[in-house]
Amino acid sequence: QSDSGSPTSDRRLPTSDLQPLTCDPRSLSSGRTFFWRHSNQSAALNAPWKYLHDGTNEYLFNLSMDQRERADFRTQNPAIFEQLKKEYAAWESTVLPRPPARVSKV
Repeated sequence: QSDSGSPTSDRRLPTSDLQPLTCDPRSLSSGRTFFWRHSNQSAALNAPWKYLHDGTNEYLFNLSMDQRERADFRTQNPAIFEQLKKEYAAWESTVLPRPPARVSKV
């Protein structure tokens, strides 16, 4: 750390540029799988496939064909669905537990 308490440049975490993913999922061809979660949602993305659990239901989207995520390809591609779900569960076992859901105060 520097005298100001901030990390020095040689101690930065590795990063990836996710802009291609946000602009056009078809352009991401690194073969990497990305994982994230928030609120009640969990997701894994290995382009063009995206696994999503919305807290109630699970889906498999093909972002090269359906960028708006309206068509569920889970039954047509059960092996891909199960693989992404398995990879998500493995990733989730390595990170901190999900914080409790926030209760909205009205």
